[in-house]
Amino acid sequence: MPTVFSAKLDGSEAVRFTHISLVVFYLRQSRARAIAAASISSGEEQFAEALLAVILAALCLEAFANECGEDIFDGGELSDFLRCRRGHQKPDGIGSVAWKLNTVFEKKWKHSLLGSSDVLQDVEALFELRNALVHYKLGESAAKTYLPPPEQFANPETGDFLTVIDFELQPTRFEEPLVRRVNPASAAHAYNTALVVLKLWNEKAGAPPEALAAHAVLSER
Repeated sequence: MPTVFSAKLDGSEAVRFTHISLVVFYLRQSRARAIAAASISSGEEQFAEALLAVILAALCLEAFANECGEDIFDGGELSDFLRCRRGHQKPDGIGSVAWKLNTVFEKKWKHSLLGSSDVLQDVEALFELRNALVHYKLGESAAKTYLPPPEQFANPETGDFLTVIDFELQPTRFEEPLVRRVNPASAAHAYNTALVVLKLWNEKAGAPPEALAAHAVLSER
């Protein structure tokens, strides 16, 4: 359970904790930003609102995972859970927040998110996008045009090879830049991802259906 009071008998001050959860606040603000992004036709303002929706959805899920962890684990195990180490070491190929969410669902409800649905895949995609925004890298965020591989021609006189790169060849495929991937559709999907996780938890906990009645799934068109 979360610590509500802490005291030592060494003359130091005792501490009384008043907890303020930000989970629903982040969810509510993600929804507001996603709706705002959908109401703007294009441009920097639309991008800004969509970006905030994505970041806030990620904040919601990380806060939720950590709050659940504090409710389930104590002391050193809680520290290990929060850092994904020792007995809570995450396997390769899965992000820390996705792993923590799976851990609390398994521990509290004996329900694994691994391989059973699209929930964890959506969480991973959300944090991949969030990390690309937060840990921005110019090369990784650029638009990419893929071309056929360069051709090599042998020179029979010298035995060398001449490499020819033809920039007029038809591209094989395109990869959109990061800014194009942050849009009203991805904003709505980010919010929906957070909402689905919270609703699944409520379902397992037997919460009343109206617990998140103000949070309907948004259209991702």
